Amino acid sequence: MTSEEFKNKLTEIASKPDSMQAELPAFIADVEKDYANFVSAVEKITAQDEKIRTLQDTNTRLFLMQTGASTSNNEEEEELQGTEAVDAFVKEIMSDKKGEND
Repeated sequence: MTSEEFKNKLTEIASKPDSMQAELPAFIADVEKDYANFVSAVEKITAQDEKIRTLQDTNTRLFLMQTGASTSNNEEEEELQGTEAVDAFVKEIMSDKKGEND
């Protein structure tokens, strides 16, 4: 039922108070049927959207596997602070000197 049909039917039922009790149950049944269809459609769309996202991720991974590219983002390492930065710097220097001595 379109919104225009809904408005017309409701206006028609309201304009005849004598027959309102007889016509209202059928109208409510139609509205409930339309609402059930709406809920079903929303659930189906949500499921399809999730499936699309999953397939896109899978396709991306397969493409990257074929091209030999990595799936991880090349994020830069965190900048170290304080003593951690000094320790890392000393460790790097020491490993460079070991490589020169070998």
